[in-house]
Amino acid sequence: MVDKNYYQRLKIWQQLRKTLETCIDPIQDAIDFFDRLPISSIAVDLDRQSTWPSPWLLIEENVYCRFLKTLGICYSLQLTERFSSSNFEIHIGVDKEINDLVYKIIIDTQSISSYNDSWVLNNKDNMIVQSIIKMPKIN
Repeated sequence: MVDKNYYQRLKIWQQLRKTLETCIDPIQDAIDFFDRLPISSIAVDLDRQSTWPSPWLLIEENVYCRFLKTLGICYSLQLTERFSSSNFEIHIGVDKEINDLVYKIIIDTQSISSYNDSWVLNNKDNMIVQSIIKMPKIN
């Protein structure tokens, strides 16, 4: 996707969101989509939500650090009818066991966490939360 122009990337992303409506495991499919993209160094100020890209700007800028991949997964799910009534949060913190930065997406009562470059469905909480962002509804 990274080698495509903006309109091609939008089309690919739109196709992903359509498949998320009916697939067996939409969360894993969204994760798989963003995991295929190359990772960059941190590309956003985590402490200033006002500077985070909108869903369409994220696709336009086409740069994906670990956090922006987290945001992309979140946006992709939020922009489906399937998850339109769900509540989304992103938690940013440090895992006490591995002493590493962790991003967690909470979708209603389900939790997925990013450790290094992999995602884990979990309910355990080894995380020292530094920030909780309630994601606004997206139209």
